[in-house]
Amino acid sequence: IDPHESFVLATPGKTVVDYLQDECTLYLWQHKDQTLPTSTEKNIMFTPHYDTLIKSGTHEYYAENQKALPYALAELVDNSLSATAKNKGLRTIEIRLVFEKTLGKNGVLVLDNGCGMTSTQLNNWAVYRLSKFSRQNSKFSSEKEGYVRPDDVPRSLNSDISYFGVGGKQAAFFIGDSVRMISKPWDSPYVHELALSKEDFQRKEENNEDVYTGRIVSRMPCDPSQITDDERFLHDVVREESGKQSFTVVVITGILTDHINYLKQDFETWTRELAHIYHYYIHGSNGNVLSQPSFKLVVFIQVTLREKPPKSPILLNLRYVNNDMQTLYINAAADSFEFQATTAGDGGKVEGVLRYHPFLYDRETYPKNPSSDNGDSDDNESDAGARGKKDIFECFWNGRLIPYTTVSEFDWCSRPKKGSALPAECFSRLSGVLFTNDKFSVSTNKLKFMELELKLRNKETIFTPILKDQVSRNIEKEFMQWLQSCHERYDKQVRFFGFRRTITRTDVPGKQNSPWGEFSAIEWDGKIYQTGQLVKSQRKTPTLYGTIVRFLLHGEYDGDVFATGGEVEVTREPSALYNDTKIMPISKIDRTATDELWISGGLRNLFSYFDVAPNTLSYFLDLSCLPLLSTLAAKEDHFTLSQLSPAYRVGNPFDIVLQIKDHFGHPTALSSDTQPVLQCSGLDVSYETVSKSDTKVTIKGVVVRGKIQMHQQEKITTSSLKIYPQSITVSVCAPHSVHVKEESAEVENGSPVMFNVEIHDEAGNLTANPKQLVLSVFLIFKSFILNSASCKLETSRFFYFILSVPSLHEPPVVIGLKVVPSTRVARIEVYSQSEDLVLRNKEKISWPAGGLLENLCYRLFNERGVEVPLTADITSKIKVNWTGDANSEDLVLGKLPEIQVPTQLQGERFCQVSYQEQNVSFYLNLVDQFDNVTKRLPQDSMKDMTVEADGLDTSKISFQSSNSVALKGIRFHSGPLGPRELCFHYKSFEERVIIKVTAGEPAELKLISGPEQPLQVLKGHGIPTPFLLQLCDEWGNPSPDQRVVVEVRSSRQSLKLNFKGSFNEKPIRGPSVFLTVIPDPNKPVRLSVEYDKTAKLLAGGTFPVFSVTVVSDEGSPITDINPADFSMLLWKGESSTPPETTPVMKCSKPMENEKNDCYYFRDKSIPVQIGPHTIQFTLRNDKTKIKINVVPNQPFKLAPTSIPKIPVVSYSMEMPSRTLVENMTLVIMDKFGNPAGQNLKGRVTVSISCPDQERRRNLPLFEGKTQSVHFNLEKGEAHINVSRSQKTSGVLLTLILKQRGALRGWPSWRRVLVRTAASTQLFISLQVSRVEQMIHEKMAEAAQFERAPRRVCSIPNNFSGPDVVGVVGHLALIEDDDAARVISWHLGGDMDCVITRTTEAAKRIYDDTQGNQQVLPLDSIRKNALGRTLPHIKNGRSLFDPDGNPVFARHLLICPKETEICTTVFRNLLDDTIVMDDLNSATNYRREVGTYCSTILTRDGNRVSARGKFGGSQNKAPPIGRLRVFASPLPQRYYVLKEETDQRNHYKSLESPEMKQKQEQLNQMKLQLQEIEMQLGEILFFMSLRKKIVFAYFPFNPPHHLLKS
Repeated sequence: IDPHESFVLATPGKTVVDYLQDECTLYLWQHKDQTLPTSTEKNIMFTPHYDTLIKSGTHEYYAENQKALPYALAELVDNSLSATAKNKGLRTIEIRLVFEKTLGKNGVLVLDNGCGMTSTQLNNWAVYRLSKFSRQNSKFSSEKEGYVRPDDVPRSLNSDISYFGVGGKQAAFFIGDSVRMISKPWDSPYVHELALSKEDFQRKEENNEDVYTGRIVSRMPCDPSQITDDERFLHDVVREESGKQSFTVVVITGILTDHINYLKQDFETWTRELAHIYHYYIHGSNGNVLSQPSFKLVVFIQVTLREKPPKSPILLNLRYVNNDMQTLYINAAADSFEFQATTAGDGGKVEGVLRYHPFLYDRETYPKNPSSDNGDSDDNESDAGARGKKDIFECFWNGRLIPYTTVSEFDWCSRPKKGSALPAECFSRLSGVLFTNDKFSVSTNKLKFMELELKLRNKETIFTPILKDQVSRNIEKEFMQWLQSCHERYDKQVRFFGFRRTITRTDVPGKQNSPWGEFSAIEWDGKIYQTGQLVKSQRKTPTLYGTIVRFLLHGEYDGDVFATGGEVEVTREPSALYNDTKIMPISKIDRTATDELWISGGLRNLFSYFDVAPNTLSYFLDLSCLPLLSTLAAKEDHFTLSQLSPAYRVGNPFDIVLQIKDHFGHPTALSSDTQPVLQCSGLDVSYETVSKSDTKVTIKGVVVRGKIQMHQQEKITTSSLKIYPQSITVSVCAPHSVHVKEESAEVENGSPVMFNVEIHDEAGNLTANPKQLVLSVFLIFKSFILNSASCKLETSRFFYFILSVPSLHEPPVVIGLKVVPSTRVARIEVYSQSEDLVLRNKEKISWPAGGLLENLCYRLFNERGVEVPLTADITSKIKVNWTGDANSEDLVLGKLPEIQVPTQLQGERFCQVSYQEQNVSFYLNLVDQFDNVTKRLPQDSMKDMTVEADGLDTSKISFQSSNSVALKGIRFHSGPLGPRELCFHYKSFEERVIIKVTAGEPAELKLISGPEQPLQVLKGHGIPTPFLLQLCDEWGNPSPDQRVVVEVRSSRQSLKLNFKGSFNEKPIRGPSVFLTVIPDPNKPVRLSVEYDKTAKLLAGGTFPVFSVTVVSDEGSPITDINPADFSMLLWKGESSTPPETTPVMKCSKPMENEKNDCYYFRDKSIPVQIGPHTIQFTLRNDKTKIKINVVPNQPFKLAPTSIPKIPVVSYSMEMPSRTLVENMTLVIMDKFGNPAGQNLKGRVTVSISCPDQERRRNLPLFEGKTQSVHFNLEKGEAHINVSRSQKTSGVLLTLILKQRGALRGWPSWRRVLVRTAASTQLFISLQVSRVEQMIHEKMAEAAQFERAPRRVCSIPNNFSGPDVVGVVGHLALIEDDDAARVISWHLGGDMDCVITRTTEAAKRIYDDTQGNQQVLPLDSIRKNALGRTLPHIKNGRSLFDPDGNPVFARHLLICPKETEICTTVFRNLLDDTIVMDDLNSATNYRREVGTYCSTILTRDGNRVSARGKFGGSQNKAPPIGRLRVFASPLPQRYYVLKEETDQRNHYKSLESPEMKQKQEQLNQMKLQLQEIEMQLGEILFFMSLRKKIVFAYFPFNPPHHLLKS
């Protein structure tokens, strides 16, 4: 930019900037409205925000109604399991929770004794999503450890569960906001630490630093230097490092409050979930069998919770958790069924276990989840069965639970749709577990499987039962037999029989009232209960006795049935007394009751009712047919109390209600002469009246008086009745008065005083009320009011203390109180012995600057003014604020520390001496030597003020005086930076000050280091050595100022780099560096192609040798190029880009004596078509094109431009009947059909002749009665019109080409007969050697196509035989890669199917492979009718113009062999499946068709089913590299070469001596035949092996059928 040229600096949005910011893009415009002259590029960086890391767990672990914290902790345990996998001893993992604020922040720690991590491995751990397959543990190739998949073990318990490089970080930042990793590897003496935190990420972002950077600290074990004050709990962890060979500790802080509450309050819940997740790692492959405990420790996982004292720490080993779901399933199961499954192709293996939980009498034994809040009622079982709506299988991956994935069931273990002899409830009593290996994908947080159920339900997945004594492949059969056995052996169900009818119950509400089956008997646990039988209920109070009426079972039935529930209806006995029926669950029947026990209990109960009236009993027994029994009560015998109050109070009247009963406990009336008696020891009891009502007696107005001891019991008796102990609780009455034991008291001032106050009731009993309010009031003698305990008393004082209860009306109690002065310290006094000075509180004193205030002492006095003796206990509480190092011995003697007065003081200095709440303070001021306070220096004192320093410029220094002296204009000459000492002098005073000298304003850029001079740079390369510039001030001092902008400009005229800067819009000069740009000898810039440009390029010939040289930037050839990087492309025309089908030719091998700096293309064939062509030589991105022109080859034949019709002539006077050729143009061509005679002139002679053996024949003549006709040949072309005029016998026509010297030098000529059926041609005989050469060339070119890489089918084809067609994948070829991918994927399950001609051959293969090979016999295939059109074509017309190029998939298959059979096979396999370009066109096509449309496959790998479904992994084809696909065919050029080779081999065979001899024999036989025909007056047509046609001449009119033939 010219110095006087104006410009504008703006953002891409045309906003003019005033100042620069980091990481911004700016445009330099000539003016603001200037348009962008060309496209621009901007380099950007899109580093993920740190929220990607710290908030990832929030989304990953979210699950509705589930606490995800145990699963986050499990991610950290996963890492520990992997780390301890190779431990030879005990594998220890500890989860330590530290929630004790005295130790710093709350923390969650996970510790293990695994292999530890090196610093590189720790760095890999920090990289988000760096999986174990991508990690490199060392930069040295000899130390790199690749991932080795562990061997297969039972239940896949291989500890290989630290997988994705995601879970640890997600879990840590889900739990808290900071994580610290502490690890020591096995073979290292050092401990490595890495800390990541949300706070650190935020700080780096604010400071514009790289967020994803950190530091790994390496230290010695037990070194606590890295522990912060917030992590004091880590001191215990660091001390534990001693003696450990390897370990890892994960420390998480900043725990969320919700997480802390959950971990504390739900400790049992989440530890149970962890025990569930790692059940089989903790207990082994068989699980936690409580009846057979295993003492072998597999993995030791311990949880420790430490809270603030006095709470004790909680330690729990997960091995001792016995209520996790897997433990409950294992121990509640009666039997198990084991199986395994293998998936096709990927090596997926699943071990499975099914467990049966039987029904026992009245309940299901299927375990309930301890964490579930909803329990099933004993009386009402779920309609969904024992399991409810839960899935059967829990799923484990590499031995660890994947909690959010369960599998409901498989086809073979579900209830058959056609019904089963087994009850439906049996299928709901199953629990199961699936153990998968790592071939099944899980989510990164290990909460869900990706495609487990989809793979297991695939038809290629094979399930096999695991049996102890036999091998079976029919898993469904084995499972049903096992389930039948479990039902018969373990289920204890109820059998209902004697079906009566189906009823609707009116006592049951809602939909449950119908239908109910009615039965007369049941069989339960080996016992039979039937109608009329006596039963007893299980409940003790009241116990129900009765007779069975019927049994009821919900549902529709028509006979005997087994069930798990049901109800029984009984008539309560004695029925005459109750006249009632009860319905209860069958499970409530007491199965332990015997007939004797029932009779004993029932009769005892019966007699207890009937003994009251023996006469009535006998009457009832005599008249048993009566429906009702009347009973009467017996005489009164005892009584009970009813309607009692919780407590009765002394002095308050109350009522007592008695219930009179007879001997059997039945209510009865009290006789008139019976009176109650009330007694209570130590108390007077009285009552007013007694009232009787039926069987109850009420004693009214009962009053208890007297002093009681706590709660006493009142005894009530009645005359003539038995005395049963009946008690009433009597308590004290309401408060009545206040009593104080002390009449007066004496207390020291400031000390608490206590009074014994009692509240009495009216009878003098102590009473209490938790809400009783007692008021106290001080009344002070002589009206002196005591406001606080801190008031000081010099003499004793008397007070009155008044106590009263607001709710009582009694007068208050007055107590005398004497308060005496306190003996405690009440005053402190500070004084100076030498000055005889006593300091008052907050006094201001003056003292000389720099002086020493000494001889200070202190005294302590109590409230009476008496000095308190000093003791060590008292002086330990003396505090002074001017020093923290007071001498305790001096303090006991009453001496205070000395005060050093400073030489300078800003304001007053505060000093204080204190003893507990007592203190004395004073202030110090500075004074001069005459004890005058210094306020302002005199004006003339400035001449005595000087300042000195090294390099100080004193010319600009000035002093200004006020309360202090201000020094201005300090400036240093050139000199070193850093601390400088300033020395101030004022008369005899001296003071020194250290200041730091920094650099001045930036003024210059200096080149400190850089590349060596003179600087030479390769063109296109950078300068490897950086330029180090130093910003300096005008004295050459380095300046740290960062506000300077540095720019580099190059001068094209002198090739010079100019470094310049600017500061506050002021330029800063900088250095200049001259450089020389030299060409790069190793950089290719162009390709130089040399060849014989004078050579004529004949069609079908061979190109001259092309010599290609790679020219470098300096013009020299480059020799170290890989020849494989070169390519040669040849295409017809002069277009700039080659067609897609253009073949690629490679560089030839070098020959001896050839230059080593050239690359040769030799023996490349010239195209057979003449005209302009383009050759392109390519090396990586460098391309060089040359234009060539292909000319015709040597003249080879005389051929017509168009194929003539077959001539038919006859003896006739009509011209058309005698015309042989009409308007035919003959052209001289080369052997490839290109015109080759443009420069030839001559004459074409047409004559009629017969073979050499038939020279005696008469020959027909041409028009004009000539034997030959001549035509001119101009530019290689001749126009011919020939006819015949004379009657002759049949002859042969031969066309002979005669030229005047034009064809001199050609190979020897021979006459050949015309093949008029195809065309009239001139054949030039070729030498046999030339034919062989052409055959060799064609075969060599075909071999190149055979060796070229192409797509092949990888399916083995190991089946052969006369009736075996082959494997489906080998029957067809597909040219298009995209079509091959999607069709092969669609036929994935049929690709390896073997096609046979007969069913017998198919069965033979099936037997040989033990049923593992799928087969398809042709005689069982339905022959589908062909010819169906695409859906958008109806009646031969297209309904619309579809996009996406729809085509039937079967039409893309090329069947090289057995075409008819292959067509039938693929017609059945693919049906009408369509292939289109993409998913968008496929969906549009289905919508346009409207009616039924078959399955559509798209070339981009999607599938739209016939039902319209698409999307998902099951409808997306994987990459072609993972599929078994159809092979690709050879190019069409290959088959053309093969055909041409066969033709030339046939021509070669015709020139052999054997063929010539056979030809001669054939000619002799034809002559003999012709002689016979001539004698018969007719001539027939003969065709030789060389396809010579004979024109026949008839001397008479032949028959019509003969002419037709």
